Amino acid sequence: MTEVDGHRVAEVIVTMAGGVERRGSGYLIRQGLVLTATHVIAAARSIRVRFDADHIPGEWSASGEVVWSAGDLAVLAITPAGDPVPIARFGGIGDRAASLHVRAVGFPWFKLRTESDHASYRDTHQADGTLATLSNRREGTLEVTVSPPAADPDPRRSPWDGMSGAALFSGDRIIGVLAEHHRSEGLGRLSAVRFDEGIRTELADLLGVRPAAPDILRSPHERTRHARLLTLSNTIAPDQLLDRTEELAELAAFCASDEPCLWWQADPWAGKSALLSWFVLHPPPGVEVVSFFVTRRLPGQSDSDAYLSAILPQLLPGSDEPDRFQALAVAYESAAARAAEVGQRLVLVVDGLDEDTGSDLSRPSIASLLPRRVPPNLRIILTSRTDLPIPADVRTDHPLRTYQVRQLSPSPHAVDLEREATNELVRVLRGPDRPVIGLLAASGGGLNKDDLAELTGRSRFDIAEQLAGVLGRSVRLTEAG
Repeated sequence: MTEVDGHRVAEVIVTMAGGVERRGSGYLIRQGLVLTATHVIAAARSIRVRFDADHIPGEWSASGEVVWSAGDLAVLAITPAGDPVPIARFGGIGDRAASLHVRAVGFPWFKLRTESDHASYRDTHQADGTLATLSNRREGTLEVTVSPPAADPDPRRSPWDGMSGAALFSGDRIIGVLAEHHRSEGLGRLSAVRFDEGIRTELADLLGVRPAAPDILRSPHERTRHARLLTLSNTIAPDQLLDRTEELAELAAFCASDEPCLWWQADPWAGKSALLSWFVLHPPPGVEVVSFFVTRRLPGQSDSDAYLSAILPQLLPGSDEPDRFQALAVAYESAAARAAEVGQRLVLVVDGLDEDTGSDLSRPSIASLLPRRVPPNLRIILTSRTDLPIPADVRTDHPLRTYQVRQLSPSPHAVDLEREATNELVRVLRGPDRPVIGLLAASGGGLNKDDLAELTGRSRFDIAEQLAGVLGRSVRLTEAG
């Protein structure tokens, strides 16, 4: 965990008209970029940024130029840029009551020192304190409580003068920038500019990284959910969903209905995952979604172990039940009830049942883990390839065997289908399905399940299971049986 790095703390020296100097603080957020406060560099004729001040031979300085500003936040580009450093991490504070430990390092006026030769300098001050998250709501700033300076020699000038621009850290994340000291609040309170979501996004663009993590006050469950949605957005979901208005309306209507399950089937590459991932990221009002996308494209995301690891934290945050299978039944019930208490409908989305690679004697199928008794406030949305055989370990009285299956029309806008199909075929050729592919290619006219069983020395049942999985998306049989 990277916290405040003293070598990245900057003293910002601004020269204004008439040679008058103003001093502030800053922080090197990546090579060549320094974060500070806008008012520190206002009306500047020149800006000098100094690091490791008076730590000869480590001291170095550079000229600065404003490359970004928003309100009282600014970023300076410095020349020379110095050595590469890790990119700083940012965070935000949500609108809930909490007290956070925070830290900032800067160059306040009360740290002015005079040496024996009468030369003067400002030393650094590490201000450790607490942040009261619901203070200063009208002003829109962060209230930081710190230990006050021992002396206040000049009532016309704040002893904190020069601390403005110092990055405010909570753990390893910068959550704001110190900006002002209101004397009426005493010497132990400072105000900081806070980072809202838009500011964090702009800073991420400037740094060339992904937007900052969610508000640091979110619960572990909320952070886990946000991480899953971010992964879904970056790996499966399309940037834009086209010509699926009717299907989205059907999904919304289903969520409000009394029907327990909507099971859509379609041929490979019809756009099932694109539709469902978009739905998960943009659910209808009043709907809470938990989801799992069965896929071989992502490591460890295609069996019941992965399903349990993904779904349980979404349904039952903080569960420490050692028997995950037993916990799952409780989780379906409790999550549905919890959603009902706040007027929400809980929806379980499982996409790609045909890609389950774990439905053998070593572990249960994902289908077998779907709720056998669906709680009143739970709705289930499934997708799979057409004519998917229900795994043998699904109980005969499981409602999955009675759910009505609907056909999903293929999307004319399914993205990069040829590329995905080619990539999948390459994966198949490198895996255990390679002998079957070789036989099919060599046969010329095609083979059925009985042919493949005889040629490979395996049972017809094994061949049927193999073709029901991912391999079946790349080949077709000569007969249905």
